[in-house]
Amino acid sequence: MQPDTTDQEPELSPHAKASSHHRTFGDSRVSHEQFRFLYVAEHIYLAGLLLHGVFLGLFIWLDVRELYLFNILSLAAFVLALYLNRHNRYHIALWLAYVEINLHASLAIWLLGWSSGFYYYLFVIGPILFINPLRPLTEKVLLSAVPIVLLIFLYTHSLWNFPVYSLDLDITHVLHIGNLIATVALVAYLAHFYSKSVIESQRQLQRLTRAYEQLATYDSVSYTHLRAHETVLDLVCRLLL
Repeated sequence: MQPDTTDQEPELSPHAKASSHHRTFGDSRVSHEQFRFLYVAEHIYLAGLLLHGVFLGLFIWLDVRELYLFNILSLAAFVLALYLNRHNRYHIALWLAYVEINLHASLAIWLLGWSSGFYYYLFVIGPILFINPLRPLTEKVLLSAVPIVLLIFLYTHSLWNFPVYSLDLDITHVLHIGNLIATVALVAYLAHFYSKSVIESQRQLQRLTRAYEQLATYDSVSYTHLRAHETVLDLVCRLLL
């Protein structure tokens, strides 16, 4: 004989009502739109940390002192960005990454030349800014204009000036191809995790919708069950209330 589960309440988190509009990320309760951005930003900062670890070894090998010293600051900036992103300081984290990418790419182009391909990383800034739902469109457009101005200035400068460090032509070609591949991989990486966060948010909403439907069914069944078993005294009390 199967136990009667009619009156058993479906499991529902005490925070389910808030969870229908918010999710937990680090120390904060954030909206689904904010969660998608913070989730993607965290993976971008992780990718930046890994990439700058590679850059540190590369610049030490090339003996470009200015760049490997700056790269140490870059590593610290991405570690701090990861921490801030997890502790409700995501605006500061994004500013850190924004300033670091602009400065580091510009310095690398100035020292190693346009042909080294470090300008590709400036193209990554726009997509990162525009997936952020927390800032107004005007601000995103204005901030996206900065790397464009830098690109124009650095390209024009390279037409009339030699880089500070003259690298072997084969090394310059390898750097250019490597930076191109890394940039395309970064954009694909960003798109992958943004898509993944959207799918996860949809699944979360579907789970909560099913839970609410079960709860509504439970309330309806429970009420019908009580009405069917009420006594005359129960009826009188209910009518008096």
